[in-house]
Amino acid sequence: EAKRMELAAAFELVRLAYDVDSTEDLPQEVNEGADAAMWFRSGTRLGDDREHFYVLPLDAAHKPLSKPICVSSGLLNGTPAGAREVFAQAVQWQAAAVVVAHNHPSGDPTPSQKDIVLTEELIAAGKVLRIPVLDHIVLGRDSFVSLRDDEVVKGW
Repeated sequence: EAKRMELAAAFELVRLAYDVDSTEDLPQEVNEGADAAMWFRSGTRLGDDREHFYVLPLDAAHKPLSKPICVSSGLLNGTPAGAREVFAQAVQWQAAAVVVAHNHPSGDPTPSQKDIVLTEELIAAGKVLRIPVLDHIVLGRDSFVSLRDDEVVKGW
């Protein structure tokens, strides 16, 4: 009986660790890459060996409408994300703008050429839908790259 209670308590601690729902320590507005990175780090699993692509829907004041939403999970070096998945969530949440992000399981947040091309495609789709893509964050193990802040993509 004691062992059963001990295991039940351990499982409950793990459940609580993955079920944290607090956003009070996060920026209430997303105005730069660091703000967005904090939101994405709060909703992602660190050390994952697969790439995941997320969208953060924002209202007109750039306040998040939800936690980051995983729209695609892939392999070690890619995930099949695109405008359809990103903007389906944006429309569902009636977002005025979005920020997107994905992790690099290698730990190196340096954007690849595919990351840059995808960002350009998302920006173009956002212009058509009038839902701007404010940034694309690449999450590494201990750091991140904001494609907008670092001016990786021109014409933002």
